[in-house]
Amino acid sequence: MILFYVTSKRWTMSAVWKYFKVSDKDPKFAICALCSTEISRGGTVPKNFSTTGLIHHLKTWHPVQHSDYKKTVPLSKSASGLTLSVATVFEKVKKYASNSPKAHAITAKIMEFTALDNQPFSVVEHIGFRRLKQHIEPRSSLPSRCYFADTSLHELFSSVRKHVQELMTTDIIAISFTTDI
Repeated sequence: MILFYVTSKRWTMSAVWKYFKVSDKDPKFAICALCSTEISRGGTVPKNFSTTGLIHHLKTWHPVQHSDYKKTVPLSKSASGLTLSVATVFEKVKKYASNSPKAHAITAKIMEFTALDNQPFSVVEHIGFRRLKQHIEPRSSLPSRCYFADTSLHELFSSVRKHVQELMTTDIIAISFTTDI
């Protein structure tokens, strides 16, 4: 049995297995291909197996092969420069300006939600909705229900109207309307 780990949504085998094979006698152990030593895989059931012991054996007893192995292993997040700086952290908690594209997109999606789900504008003032929005995107402020009624609704209407007008310019054979009274 060979261990796998997940990276980028696909299964890959650890590069350390180039130097080891699973013991035929007991799958809890791996055999070093360089010195035939039996190394524990770190567990008694497959889900607990790891390659840590194998890597340690390679590092201790076969330093040349260990350096080759290290060249094939991808850098850790901190080693590859993905550690966040203080400025980046502050940028992630900084509020969006009300006229920023991101804040406008969030407001448009909230308006779309109220229209599609036939919600009253007051839904944006409900504590549950406010908590949900704060959890999902704490960097944007939530406009009042008056803003949604006076501004966002008209923007959505204009957008839908434009889309319908574009559809009407195509070759249409028939149109049917229905209303509920």
